[in-house]
Amino acid sequence: MADEEGYAVDYLVKRTGERSWAAKILSRGEEVGRVLRSADLTYILTDMGDNRWILEPRVYGEIRPFSLTAKREGAGDEKGDESARTVLTIRDHLFRHQGRFYMFANLPEGRPAREFLIGKRYISRLDTFPFAGLLEIDSETHGKLRRFRGVVVGELSGLGTEGHRVRLFAELEDVALPLSASSYILYSTA
Repeated sequence: MADEEGYAVDYLVKRTGERSWAAKILSRGEEVGRVLRSADLTYILTDMGDNRWILEPRVYGEIRPFSLTAKREGAGDEKGDESARTVLTIRDHLFRHQGRFYMFANLPEGRPAREFLIGKRYISRLDTFPFAGLLEIDSETHGKLRRFRGVVVGELSGLGTEGHRVRLFAELEDVALPLSASSYILYSTA
């Protein structure tokens, strides 16, 4: 059910201890997931059921800033199919979901640039993005990513100490939990 602004998902990710990487994810005041860091410096996301995701900083074999891969634990393991496990790949703020490109911290269409300097950050759908896959994007385009404007499909606000709020439209609802945990890790942890 969407709220008055059109958001279907509203999560609050809050730090649970001294370490920034330990957090719980709340929806309407109830815990829906937890984030912990494992010994190999990847993150483990669990929901309140039997679902687990591995969130790792390695994307396409390299570690990059503002990049993360979310893989469902157990899915595709019997066949060794790594792509069946991958739920979300974020590379340099950019990710692809159901054939569309999205970008964290994007300046939405029709909004002034001053709005981007302070306050909320947005997740936007890049409808006119001319690439078919994340690996095809050349370095020149990566340098110009901030110039692409998109349609708002989510918003991010706050830091992990007080709470990192993630609100998403229904088109991202099926990846909302790993996307929210990834956002927290990318923007709220040191």
